[in-house]
Amino acid sequence: MFGFFKKFAEAGEIRKAAHMGDAEAQFKMGKCYYNVQGVRTDYENAEAAKWFQKAADQNHAKAQGCLGVCYATGEGVSKDSAQAAYWYHKAAERGDAFSQHNLGDCCIFGDGVPKDYAEAVKWYQKAADQGNAASQCSLGLCYFDGKGIQQDFAEAQKWFCKAADQGNPTALGFCFENGWGVTKDKAEAVKWYRKAAEQNCVEAQYELAVCYERGNGVTRNLAEAFKWYNLAAAHGHEAAKNALTKMVPKEFFK
Repeated sequence: MFGFFKKFAEAGEIRKAAHMGDAEAQFKMGKCYYNVQGVRTDYENAEAAKWFQKAADQNHAKAQGCLGVCYATGEGVSKDSAQAAYWYHKAAERGDAFSQHNLGDCCIFGDGVPKDYAEAVKWYQKAADQGNAASQCSLGLCYFDGKGIQQDFAEAQKWFCKAADQGNPTALGFCFENGWGVTKDKAEAVKWYRKAAEQNCVEAQYELAVCYERGNGVTRNLAEAFKWYNLAAAHGHEAAKNALTKMVPKEFFK
């Protein structure tokens, strides 16, 4: 009972400080509205964005990153990829690893900013060096494909393994597919690619599609391949777009 009253009093103090202009309190207010249990209402989304904006305007890095997410998803504000990238950049310059990763994604896919692989690598590297698993995986992929940096399979393996050690599902998929640090197991790779793909990881959606198209670790299924290629392509994945143009519709259900 006393714990409830203590939390209630603390919430009141945070609200009071937020209304008085304290940036950290404003950020916490935004998080309170954003992290409600269940499905957020339009009101809660709007309140979260409002308080993130107030803190972001005072150069609160985490609030800037969260505001970027609001613009990227259209939660509480009108969806605007350019604004999302703008706020990610603000936060990234202040060292926020979460935003550095998101900005890297924007650069990879040309989402809100011109497509620039070298710029993406720069931001992934900064976030990866801070231990961000998603960026470690993305940096590994850049080395693997030679995007924005000279192709280097040893560096790719190093970063995939770092991400896999933190449980990143896409990185685990690559490690099991290639036998990096684990016994090669294509079926296990598919399992991890699927987990990441269902969490909207674009690269995992593409890799899962490849597995279905080729029958790697899973029964060949062109309809499933098309589905996952299509999802990845919708997010700007160039290889997925190219794969779609080569698929013959009448073969999907053979």
